[in-house]
Amino acid sequence: FVMMADTAPELTDMVQRIQRYATNRELIINAEKSKVLTFNKGSRRTKKCWTIGGAKYEEVSTFVYLGVHFQSNGEFTRHIEAMAEKANRRATEAWSIGEKLFPAKYETRKQMFKSLVEPILLYGSEVTGYGNLEPLEKVQRRYFKWILGLPKSTRNPIIMAEADALPIETLAMSRAVKYECSIPGRACRTLHLFTGHMRQ
Repeated sequence: FVMMADTAPELTDMVQRIQRYATNRELIINAEKSKVLTFNKGSRRTKKCWTIGGAKYEEVSTFVYLGVHFQSNGEFTRHIEAMAEKANRRATEAWSIGEKLFPAKYETRKQMFKSLVEPILLYGSEVTGYGNLEPLEKVQRRYFKWILGLPKSTRNPIIMAEADALPIETLAMSRAVKYECSIPGRACRTLHLFTGHMRQ
């Protein structure tokens, strides 16, 4: 589970409460597997070892939770890189299977991408947002270039037009907006940002 706090004393208090809860129920918290991630977009800060209730918790600069790579600087570049790498492998597998079984069926091979590769590209976009997704866009363009038999020199807009597909950024934006709209008080602001982005 995750605990979020605005200050160090708040986090210390929360951890101590959890420790007391565990002790009363004869449970053990594995401090070695528990980490502290401090978000800080400003200047670099020295990581420290947190000692709470006699247990030591390591502070890290990145942590994977439920498959999403969180970074202390608030960015998700590592997550995007990891998803692009995983999706590239899956796209190669999908292309190979399609080449053997459905060489002339474009719509079937497009659906294979949407079912097998797109979920990887969009994983976590509800929280990671929709900026700096070029590594993910490349995976999609590469796959469609393959199944359409387009030359390597084909320009990106032409690939997307021929594929009749939406950019990953648009799909990720849609997911992020839908998620934020489910949070009370966030819908109006997010929809304004979404429509403004689409006009650009």
